[in-house]
Amino acid sequence: MGKISASVPCGTVDRLSCLLGTYDENLNALEKELGVSAVTGESEITIFGEEDAVALAKAVLYKLLDIISLGETIDKSRVLYCIEMARDGKTEGIEEIMSGVIAVTSRGKPIKC
Repeated sequence: MGKISASVPCGTVDRLSCLLGTYDENLNALEKELGVSAVTGESEITIFGEEDAVALAKAVLYKLLDIISLGETIDKSRVLYCIEMARDGKTEGIEEIMSGVIAVTSRGKPIKC
């Protein structure tokens, strides 16, 4: 397969910032795990690499944006978990799994997966 590029629109700069993480930690994890490179624009991310890796990265980024839309925060561990789910072909429902509260502490703090 050849090298391709694909763009993922993030909507707003705030959503892009949430997706990138502190010091672009989330984007760096995506690049390292999938062997792609990425460039950020004003409110989009362009991914470069092998066709299958770019397709997987694009699917992961869209799911992470869905999670952000639900008001959840994204960190490196969530990015890595999302990548593993996508590799297994289980991208549907990732946002439900990641946002699901499984218990509430006695002080009212939600415990999530």
